[in-house]
Amino acid sequence: MNSAKPKILVTGSAGLLGSAVCDLLAQAQLPFQTLDLNQNGHSAGLNHFVGAATDPQLVQAAIKDMQAVIHLAAIRNPNYGSSIEVFNNALATFTVLDAAASNGINRAMIASSFSATGLPFANVKIQLAELPIDESFENQISDTYALSKNIDELTAKYMNTRFGMRTIAIRYPYIGDHLELLPARFAQIKQDPKVGCKELWTYIDTRDAAQIALAAILDEELLAGSYFVSAANVLGPFTAAELVEQHCAGATLKTGHGKFDSLVNYSHAKAGLNFIPRYNYPNE
Repeated sequence: MNSAKPKILVTGSAGLLGSAVCDLLAQAQLPFQTLDLNQNGHSAGLNHFVGAATDPQLVQAAIKDMQAVIHLAAIRNPNYGSSIEVFNNALATFTVLDAAASNGINRAMIASSFSATGLPFANVKIQLAELPIDESFENQISDTYALSKNIDELTAKYMNTRFGMRTIAIRYPYIGDHLELLPARFAQIKQDPKVGCKELWTYIDTRDAAQIALAAILDEELLAGSYFVSAANVLGPFTAAELVEQHCAGATLKTGHGKFDSLVNYSHAKAGLNFIPRYNYPNE
């Protein structure tokens, strides 16, 4: 890792992941400033800019004198806005990364999503042949949110090709903390495993989600690209084999898959980002 301390812009800083990232930056005594629709900035931030990440003037002001950007600002699923409002996620990503490029920033991290696969909010029947899936899975896009996330990843690739900006897109699954959100979701899945089916029962602890976002910025040896991340196991008391057999019609589980192993193969992130999940919610 580079020992230099870059100034980092965090967009979407007031959200669950944004707050965790800012806390981590503060703990590491790294200088950062924030941009969010929420009026309240992080207490350790240098400055806080209030407004939308689609506002080019605001983003230019926020990104001035920064050396890196962690872009998390987005409508989090298609139920939180119209199709056009959700598609603004893609415009926000381009606005932030374009401003970064114009300011000579050469490293960025953006929050993509497991939803880029098209599975969670599909408007058509999704075909699953073999599990777990990895980045070779052919995304089946039938909703605006999945479309926006695929365009986000293409934007990241464009920035790397056009400007040499090392941009890493993290395909986050369900993000939750171990005190409230993960126990609550575990209980829901225990009662009805169909709850987690469209996400293949994947999840990531907030602490791991924040850590990989920061590593994507600080470790200059990491490789640009799009990466699945996941906890090591499925969430809930059911085995992977039970879940696939009962809820994934037509799909087969790869030979040798562990009893509770995640149904997302994150080996690409392990190789390219040195990602190893440290916090795995117990199945039993």
